[in-house]
Amino acid sequence: MLHFKPLSLEDKKIFDKYTNPYKFKTSDFSFIDIFMWRNAFDISYCIYDDALIIKKIDFDGSICFLQPLGYRCDNLEKILKKLEELKKYYDSPWLIKYAETSFIKDLTYLYPNKYFIKEDRDSFDYIYDSKKLISLSGNVLSKKRNNYNHFIKNNNYKVKIYNNKLLEDCIYISKSWYEKCSEVPYLSFEAETVRELLENSSTLSFECIVIYVDDIPCGFSIGEKLNKDMALIHIEKADRSIRGLYSFINKCFVETFYKNIPYINREEDLGVNNLRKSKLSYNPLWLEKKYFICS
Repeated sequence: MLHFKPLSLEDKKIFDKYTNPYKFKTSDFSFIDIFMWRNAFDISYCIYDDALIIKKIDFDGSICFLQPLGYRCDNLEKILKKLEELKKYYDSPWLIKYAETSFIKDLTYLYPNKYFIKEDRDSFDYIYDSKKLISLSGNVLSKKRNNYNHFIKNNNYKVKIYNNKLLEDCIYISKSWYEKCSEVPYLSFEAETVRELLENSSTLSFECIVIYVDDIPCGFSIGEKLNKDMALIHIEKADRSIRGLYSFINKCFVETFYKNIPYINREEDLGVNNLRKSKLSYNPLWLEKKYFICS
């Protein structure tokens, strides 16, 4: 039986060894994302045959594994056999969840027709053109553009790049937002991690801006550069009562940090209707698929 170690901040160097060479396209393999959700999903990991294996417990109580990182074509079969043993031991319905398209291509090429593979629409990540998020040009984004213009014309606002002195301002925004948001129960776990994330900003190496209106903190956004082609937005919280604030913070954040990166990943919608509607309204270039795999 493999020994899985609970995830901690000190494990970032180990994860970087496996994630840095892998040009992943989804949010599931960002260490920041994994760290944020480690308590909610009881995330742990182990190294097996020089591959990183990540174990999660989903909200339904079932145990699942992410696709192995650092595998080779000559050891993937050995790794999959070990995962199949674990699947049987834990009585898990799925062998691997949230697998990327690149892994599915390897899997089906090496082992055609061996595995049942299912797309999971609720976990697809939304990928956007960074230039469009900055310009808000075109008919599709006209409402976003109008809201943005309304905000900048009607508010006395300031934009600050995050430092530790702004920690409590972000916590104030976060608490206010979560108190008013009840439609996504999963977010209660996210709320618990915001302070921890901000307190470890130097180790986790993310970008963050904080928005003030009339010197009152009212919005912030956290993201990271995954590679030269893609950035990932982890958290975006703002006062919903201020018209155009979300359009402003979305545009401002990308323009400040990611204007030279072609694509922006704004993560999945979790099957929540309002969240799906909001993400679709920004006209994504594509939805990056994720897959469930069963032997």
